[in-house]
Parts: sequence; C-alpha cells; structure tokens
Amino acid sequence: MSRLLLNMIAFQVGWFSCVLGAARGHGWLGPIVVFGLIVLHVVLSKSRGLEVCLLVSAVAAGLVFDSLLVVMGAFSPKRLVLPSPLTTLWMLALWANFATTLNVSLRRLQGHGLVAAGLGAVFGPLAYYSGERLGAADIHDPRAASLLLIAVAWAVATPALLLLARRWQAYPT
Repeated sequence: MSRLLLNMIAFQVGWFSCVLGAARGHGWLGPIVVFGLIVLHVVLSKSRGLEVCLLVSAVAAGLVFDSLLVVMGAFSPKRLVLPSPLTTLWMLALWANFATTLNVSLRRLQGHGLVAAGLGAVFGPLAYYSGERLGAADIHDPRAASLLLIAVAWAVATPALLLLARRWQAYPT
C-alpha cells in the first residue's frame, strides 16, 4: 500500500474514531486511536523530530483556534477532560490527526496558500457540520455566522500549518 493511500485511510479512521467516540460518550476512544496512528506516522517519517514538532504545533494551534471558536459561541463540542471554554481532548486529537496529512496527502498544497485557504474555508466548516450531524458537537445559532467563523479559522490555520510543514521540511533531520 502506498504511503499516500495509507495516510488518507489513517486520517479517516482517526477522524471517525474521534467524532463517533465523542458522539457516543466515549471521547477517550479517538485520542487513543489517533495516538496509535501518530506513532505509525512518525515511524514511517523520514524526519521524525520535525514531524513531532509539526504535530505539537498543530495541537497548540487547535487549542487556540477551537477554544476561541467556543468562546465566540460558534460551536460546543461534547466535553471530555478539558474544562470549558477550552476545546476538548478529542478535538485536539483531530488537529494532530490533521497534522499527519500535511507532509503526505496535503503535501501538494504546500506553497499554494490561497488554494489551501480556500480549501480550509470549505472543508473546515464541513467537518464541523458533519461532526454535529453525527452528534459530537453543536453549531450555534445563527448557524451561518458560526460556520463563517469556523471557515475563517480554517482559512487561516490550513495555509499556516502547511507553510510551517514546508519550511521545516526544508531542514530534514
């Protein structure tokens, strides 16, 4: 199996584990699955140290972005571990899971900031909406304004994380 296909499948497994686990009251399930996927990802990586730094940076960005979205009233994830208004552990696992794609399945977007911003603005809110439909979160009214806030957050986060991945890959360990 190619690394690209493995990365795409692993991302989907991680996403569904986090979202469905949280929706069914097992918010710990996703972070455990994602941790295993991260170990596999790092083992397969040529630049393990930089990949770990990228994962930690994405989780830090997720803590800031999602916590701000919670504070601004855009959405409420099902709670696990971290107190409100901080985002939840399973949401942070989603950010780590996303980071595993930055140098593999999303690598071609590195250096294409506007395209990455546009895709982030579309697929970020779509992921939150899907998570809501599966029962893992609530997007608050007015829905259009909340989805717009999520779109803006992902339009910033996606190219920023891809830029970080690209810069760090210029210095392989």
